[in-house]
Amino acid sequence: MPVVESPQPICRIQPRGGIDPVVSERIAMVRFPLIIGVVLVHIDWRLDALGNHMLPAWQNFIVMLLYDVLPRSAVPLFTFLAGYLYFQNFMGRMGDYLTKNSVRVRTLLMPYVIWNALALLMMLALHARHGMSDVLGRAFPSGIPQGLIEAFGFSGGAQHSNSGLFAI
Repeated sequence: MPVVESPQPICRIQPRGGIDPVVSERIAMVRFPLIIGVVLVHIDWRLDALGNHMLPAWQNFIVMLLYDVLPRSAVPLFTFLAGYLYFQNFMGRMGDYLTKNSVRVRTLLMPYVIWNALALLMMLALHARHGMSDVLGRAFPSGIPQGLIEAFGFSGGAQHSNSGLFAI
């Protein structure tokens, strides 16, 4: 009679950093809808941008709910997930906290500072050599795109509290 071994559970997701594979899989499933939510918040979904087409109130409510209200929960949920993952194996010791923060400074803050410093130096060099108006003129020969102007809140119209990058 052949000996049948008991089947071993197959773990498709390898534990990473002490995260339970089931939790890791659930987080992976939640990430995609949250990414879609961030994209939906950043698109211009208003129908009045396409013309003066007015929707009935109940349809406008559904559009606002699906394209504005619900997607705005994505960033707070990403923040919650980041905090959960940051403190998942935290035992409350100061040494663990300092180690965790030193790793974050080395892997997140330092590249951020270095790349932004390089971009700033490049812009200053271009400005010193060509002047800012000439640099912008060469980058956008037909004029600065309206979307870029509005992204920085310089739309020329009424300013909203959440207009452009000033909302950050």
